[in-house]
Amino acid sequence: MLAWGSVAAEIKIGTLDLQKAVSEYYKWQEATKQMKAKEAAYLKDLETLRLEGSKLLKEAQEFEELAASSALSVTQREEKKKSFEEKRIDLRQFQMRYDDFRAQKETELQTYSARNATASLT
Repeated sequence: MLAWGSVAAEIKIGTLDLQKAVSEYYKWQEATKQMKAKEAAYLKDLETLRLEGSKLLKEAQEFEELAASSALSVTQREEKKKSFEEKRIDLRQFQMRYDDFRAQKETELQTYSARNATASLT
């Protein structure tokens, strides 16, 4: 019985807050900073593209309104209609470019995040 008491006295139980340990690890902090910087650059580029898309959409709407305007001559309306069709094509191309850009950057961010998470913990 005495042997059991001495073994029990030597057992020590401790806890570790793994989340806190990882978040305070300098490599993890550096990786988090880099990830936030990449994300901010991505969001800035995305906002620039959104503004470009908004501008294209506004121009297309203006041409569409002018093409339907009875205040213009038939020739002018035809020119505006042609310009409107060109803007619609530009808008479709922009939408594809925007979607491709967004998908590419999101994939890059996910890959970067996964790679750095693994590297930061080793």
